[in-house]
Amino acid sequence: MVGKSVWGPAVWYLFHTLAFKMKNQHFNEIKNSLLHFFVLISANLPCPECAEHAQQETQNLDKSKITTKKELCTYFLNFHNKVNARTKKKIFTIQEYISKYKKAVTRNVISNFFINMTKSDHNVKLMINSFYKSNAVASLKKWIIQNSSKFNP
Repeated sequence: MVGKSVWGPAVWYLFHTLAFKMKNQHFNEIKNSLLHFFVLISANLPCPECAEHAQQETQNLDKSKITTKKELCTYFLNFHNKVNARTKKKIFTIQEYISKYKKAVTRNVISNFFINMTKSDHNVKLMINSFYKSNAVASLKKWIIQNSSKFNP
């Protein structure tokens, strides 16, 4: 498996981009599924400590309180900024978020995510985690294929 500095940005870029590029008319239809996959992927990150922190952060997620695409983007931004604060990285403003993700090319972001999250992990301690991660990634891939028309390019 590639390092945190590679798969971490790939995961963040994917979920930020999907939230930002989601077509407004499909928000109510796919919001819960997107959040489900965020929780699932977060719980199966290649770094057990990162996965544990993510699970603690998502366990109180109330999907019903996210009622607009803007709130969904803000949820991901706030979550990411909490991680960045803990890891002493840059905190992003909503303006920086918009500027960055409006330029994202959805299919390229998706492709990069799958390339980086499907690389083999040869660490025996992480083999079981790798099995669950592979299943989560495969489920997400199937969902993205089925729903690709609901996102802007």
